Amino acid sequence: MSKRLTLIGIALAILFALTASTAVSARVPAYSEGIYVDTWVRYEGKGVRLIATKNVDGRWRETQVQLNSWYGYDAALYGTAILEEDPDGLEVSRDLGWGGLEGQITVQSHSGTPHLVEFHIWQFADEPGYTEDPDTGYFIRNASLEGYVLFDGEIFMDFRGPPPPNLIEQAYNFSDQWPGY
Repeated sequence: MSKRLTLIGIALAILFALTASTAVSARVPAYSEGIYVDTWVRYEGKGVRLIATKNVDGRWRETQVQLNSWYGYDAALYGTAILEEDPDGLEVSRDLGWGGLEGQITVQSHSGTPHLVEFHIWQFADEPGYTEDPDTGYFIRNASLEGYVLFDGEIFMDFRGPPPPNLIEQAYNFSDQWPGY
């Protein structure tokens, strides 16, 4: 009889431990955050457009980077890839005042050749408030762009220092969580 009670007690303790951990996981909200960069130098035909989005659900997190680049009015590299390193290489502050992407992905050219693309991007808000995009539901805060992008170890786009003439740039930080500041 005492063996049965002990076995039932152990089973109930395991059941309680499993339901308690599930309840804790259920309280951690799922969210998405990221950065958007669209920049090109007119008359050179050189540009980069990227959307980096980190999706978080409890302990699971993944950063996906969509990249389109062109040089001389032809697509240079393009594709969508998962950040190969730490998914937290993409971070956005709660108030959307800062966003950054540090990491690398591998994408293929038109010929199928793999290329390593490395990001060192920082975005600082350049406006006091945010807007909400009715199409995506994301809260957006425009930002100024700093840093650089490397293709196979060579600088492709450099956002440090004074911008080149004829630069057209749009950058913002986004999140589906209310900034709450």
